[in-house]
Parts: sequence; structure tokens; C-alpha cells
Amino acid sequence: FLLPTASAYQVTWNNGPEDNYFCGMKWDDPQPCSVRQNCRTGKHEECEGFAEGEKCFAFTDCDSKAGGGHDFVPKIPDETPTVEPTGSRMPSLAPLPPGPTKIPTEMPIGPPPPLDRSDDPTDYWFC
Repeated sequence: FLLPTASAYQVTWNNGPEDNYFCGMKWDDPQPCSVRQNCRTGKHEECEGFAEGEKCFAFTDCDSKAGGGHDFVPKIPDETPTVEPTGSRMPSLAPLPPGPTKIPTEMPIGPPPPLDRSDDPTDYWFC
């Protein structure tokens, strides 16, 4: 049986012991039952706050049949990817050698055209 919720999270109940399995920092977590996450498998890893120390507790005073977990709002995943260094080599802090930067190209690099109009269709100098 599904209860409608204000979020995409759905609370289910089936009159089993898992109706009283809820995540929290401790068995009698002070959060209201309605906002606690129901962890139906009984595994700590099911709790969104597992990395922060939340655990799944069995036989709590919360009950999904009585609205426990109804107002739980899942966390929004962080959209910013974490970039991990691929090697232990630190970038060099030495200054670049003096001189022009060499850019591989088939077209010769020359000075920009005069500021007036150019009739050359390959001129693509932009400010």
C-alpha cells in the first residue's frame, strides 16, 4: 500500500516489522517520525545519512502505517562532480620560458589585419 507524499519519496507499509524500521542517529532520534526515513531492508546503508553516521533502527516508536516517513524529503544529489587527482605529481611552479607560445596549426600566425574592413573571407579576427 502506498501513501501519497509531498515528495518523490514513497512510504510503503505491509503490516510487517519493517513498518517500524527508521533511520536516525539513535533509536529514539528526536526528529518527528513523519520526517524520518523508513528503512525497509533494515540495513544501515539504506539511510541517506549513513555517511554522516545515521543507522537503521528496528522496532522504533515510528510506524509507517501511522504516517512515519510521510514527510521525509530525500536529499538532492550534488550536481558538482568531485575531481580526484590522478597522480601524485604536483604541477610545476617554475615560470614558463620566455618566448612565443608555439601552437600547432597549418595556417601561419601573423599580425592582425588593420582595423578597417578586410576583403579576405578567411579573416576571422575578433575583439
